[in-house]
Amino acid sequence: MSSEDQDKARQSHAEWQARDPEKHTFDVGDYVSYAQERQQERNEEVASFVNRDRQDT
Repeated sequence: MSSEDQDKARQSHAEWQARDPEKHTFDVGDYVSYAQERQQERNEEVASFVNRDRQDT
């Protein structure tokens, strides 16, 4: 990750943790991994819709 991306991740993590400090206990590394996994799932879901639409035509 670039230095700029690391700064953004730390800022996003701090904001997320501040919303519910007792529940949001992941450290920044775990937070980034979790966010990346969720994004990958969303990307795969979008790709499945796009691929399905292409097969229907």
